[in-house]
This record gives sequence, structure tokens and C-alpha cells, in this order.
Amino acid sequence: RPPRSTLFPYTTLFRSALNAARAQILADHEGDVTTPKGFKAAHEAYAQGGWIGLAMDPEYGGQGLPYTLGAVMNEFASSANMAFAMYPGLTMGAIAALNVHGSDEQKRPYLPKMIEGVWSGTMNLTEPQAGSDSARQETVAVQDGDGYVLNGAKMFITNGGVADQFTVFATMDKKLKHKGITCFVVEGKPKGLTVGQHLDKMGQRASNTVELVFEDVRVPVANRVGEEGEGFKIAMRDLEIRGAGNLLGEAQSGHIAAVGYDLYCQMVTEAVSEMKGEAVRAPSELKLDVLAEAHLADDYVPQEELRLEAYRRLAAVTTQAEVDDI
Repeated sequence: RPPRSTLFPYTTLFRSALNAARAQILADHEGDVTTPKGFKAAHEAYAQGGWIGLAMDPEYGGQGLPYTLGAVMNEFASSANMAFAMYPGLTMGAIAALNVHGSDEQKRPYLPKMIEGVWSGTMNLTEPQAGSDSARQETVAVQDGDGYVLNGAKMFITNGGVADQFTVFATMDKKLKHKGITCFVVEGKPKGLTVGQHLDKMGQRASNTVELVFEDVRVPVANRVGEEGEGFKIAMRDLEIRGAGNLLGEAQSGHIAAVGYDLYCQMVTEAVSEMKGEAVRAPSELKLDVLAEAHLADDYVPQEELRLEAYRRLAAVTTQAEVDDI
């Protein structure tokens, strides 16, 4: 692992290499429409390249690299194709939940398969009445002997129709709101779990998004992740760390589409110079029009500042406790 002081040069070079590869791929397939038919082969290549386990624990098959490089890869994948990025992204969310809060007995059977890409995972939080307000969970977990029984419905679940492992959030008591939410691992397609309708969306239409119905699904106590009532904290941590990369990637993709790749690279250089207080000088062969100048002045510099802050915080991470503080 490189020293903290050298992390930013590493991430800068890594981002540059990824962006160059992205530009070549887009140039080779300009005008093509990507559909889920090719996603399986793409996902296999992504997993075989070790990208899912880039910043994951080597004990379970990961590479153990800094969190910053994992964030850069998440940003890159999201900017290239957000719909595709959701497949490994949700698996990484399921991995993170177990990696932080799971016991060794839970990690051993699940993490290696997901890090290798043999299994895919998903996060089951959203419900018809619980979108932005995730505390309004209606899916209920009732303890019954040596296990729990889950009943309820989840909505807009990415990877839900193809997942091998489901990280499910259910409440032990609706009156407790977010303090009652508990996290469970549900493996495979157990009795009582039904994949409902496949949901059409305005965007990311190539990602598998479904309704899931849980009817008396039994889960052993051994598959509860963390303590009862800790589920909301587990879910929010995933959204904060993984979601930041998704959003930065989408913003980057929008800039590239709006102004073109060459001009985008120039904007990156100018944004960095402006943040450092240096004079901004555009080469004569690049003509900045009104739209590009607006992107640079009003949007891109703040975006780069936010990215830098996110990377600063990730670069400071040396223990899992510090991840919890982000």
C-alpha cells in the first residue's frame, strides 16, 4: 500500500489511464446501443480483471488496495455506463455490509464468491412507501425460534432478478422507525421469495430492476448482520461511500457528452489550475464557447473540489473504524 502522501499522484495516474481507455472504447463503438445481452460477458471480464475486489480484504480474494483507487474505479465505471456499473456496484455494496458488520462465519461463505464475481449481490432497502425516507419500512422481521420470518415487499431493487445473495433490511418494530431496522443475508431463492414485475425506468434502463416479495421467508439467526436495530446505519454507509462514486461518475459523463473529450481534458487542467490559484491559459487550438465556459466556471470547479474532498477523506482511511466516520 503506498504511503498517504503519495496517494493523490497514484489516483491521478489511475484516473488518467481509465479515462484514456474509456475514450478509446467509446470511439470504437460510437453510435452503438448497448443492451443487457452483452452485459454478462462484460461483467465476467470486469470480475476477472479484479475490479470488484480492488479495495477488498485479500483474505477473501480482494487486492487490498487503498479505498481511493476503489472510488476512482467506481467513478470510472459509472461515467462509462451507469446501468452496467450497477451490477458490480450493488455486489460491492453487499460485500461492504458483510465486510464491516459481518462475522467471520458470515464472511467466509459469501465474500470470496462475490469478490470473484461468481455470485452477484444486491441491497434490499427501498419499498413502495419508503424511498427517500428509508425509515418507513413495512417489511417486518419476527423472531421465531432459532431464526426470523420476513414478510413484506421491496421495490426498485437493482440486481434483484439476477442476484445470488440478498442483503435485506427489515424492521423489528415499525414504531421504532430507523432504530428498528435490522440487516439480514438471504441466500439464493428461498421458499417464499418471489421476483415480481420487472420495472421500466426513465434512465439506467439496462440495469435489472424488480419488485421483490417476501412471504414467510425464514432466515437463521446466524444470517443476521450486526445487531438488531443496526440496519439503517449499515444501509446509509453503503449509500454514502458507493453513491458518491456513482454521482461523480454521472457528472463526469455529462461534462464529456456536453463539451467533447478533448475540451473536457482541458477543463480538468484549468479546474486544477484555478483551485491552485494559478493563471488559466487555454491553448489557441481549443475554442471555449459560452456553454463550455459556463460548465467550467459554474459547475466543473465545484465538482472537482467535491471530488478532491471525497478522495481526501478516503485517503485518510487506514482502519475500518475510520470508514465508519465518513
